[in-house]
Amino acid sequence: METYITIMLGIVSGVITSGVLGFLTSFMKNTVLPWYKKLVYRGADVSGSWIAKRQNPRPDGSSSLTTYTLTLNQKAEFLSGSFQIDYGSNDKSFISTFNVEGEYWEGYFTLIFRSSNKKEYSQGTMLMKAVQGGQGMEGHICFRDVVQDKSVVIDLILVRIKSHEK
Repeated sequence: METYITIMLGIVSGVITSGVLGFLTSFMKNTVLPWYKKLVYRGADVSGSWIAKRQNPRPDGSSSLTTYTLTLNQKAEFLSGSFQIDYGSNDKSFISTFNVEGEYWEGYFTLIFRSSNKKEYSQGTMLMKAVQGGQGMEGHICFRDVVQDKSVVIDLILVRIKSHEK
């Protein structure tokens, strides 16, 4: 009977130890390290909202307006957030919203975005350079255009939306 109790205590203590070590590993990886990286990060703060508006000429002589809005959250060099394309013309309009992940490194934004609407799938990438003392970014986005069902590259200049924070 004593051997049985010893084996059971060994199993229970092993399971508890594994759980505690798993929790501590997860806590270090997901809480302590991001906090520490943010504490020692000395790079630019690129969080916030960025916007661009483009008039697009159409074959019939009219034009359409497309508004691009990028909202970024930053943890050290890692970025996440959302990207919205708001297209409007006389005959159609739509809004496409994307989830964004990427990084900001050495003055460049490298972002990957995927449609947040699983029924209207699109994805893309964005490579942008910080300009105007951090008040703008310029570069290219390449994405799957759901209207034309093809890959599209757009030159884009986004400007930071002024916030009222101090």
